[in-house]
Amino acid sequence: MSKYSKLCAFGCSFTRITGKEQRPYWPEYLGKKLNLAVENYGKSSYSNNSIFMKTTKTILEKKTDNALVIIALTDMARQRLFHADIVGRHPNPIKHMNRYFSDILMMQSFLEKHNVDYRMFSALAPSPNDERYYQDYFLKTIQDNIDYEKIIGWPFFKRLGGYSMWHYIQEDKSRMTDDFHPTETAHKEWAEYLYNEI
Repeated sequence: MSKYSKLCAFGCSFTRITGKEQRPYWPEYLGKKLNLAVENYGKSSYSNNSIFMKTTKTILEKKTDNALVIIALTDMARQRLFHADIVGRHPNPIKHMNRYFSDILMMQSFLEKHNVDYRMFSALAPSPNDERYYQDYFLKTIQDNIDYEKIIGWPFFKRLGGYSMWHYIQEDKSRMTDDFHPTETAHKEWAEYLYNEI
């Protein structure tokens, strides 16, 4: 990992809770294991669209040169509307998932075009209700386009062999805070998991 100068992390409150006293999250623990400086761009309530916008802006500003970029995807249902991030599930699950996977494809294309070494994983797991639509439609249409080697825990649905940070903390409730976020110990252990997957 010495080829990198730093670790840049993007995500929602599972990456960094804003507005509270700061403590180490998985990026800080992972950076320590990789012996890299860390720039944590996580923000509470961010939707995937906001995460990708922040990632894109940061890359275009040349702040990620020689960095390992890790993007922690959030809840599929979060949307960015009128400059605000809300949770709202589209009444048509196919359109709802189409937006989610289209964003992933576009982000991968952007990262590769700009020669950014990156990994993605899902911090918040997709709803089990979406699993059938994924199997019936998206598994057939996107499997040849997404670079699975860069996505940790794909396809995110646990019953299909996927994995997410949310699955991890649900396996042991002591890993979860009262407001349903990973504890500091869970962040440290998740960093170990990511370290072994990179």
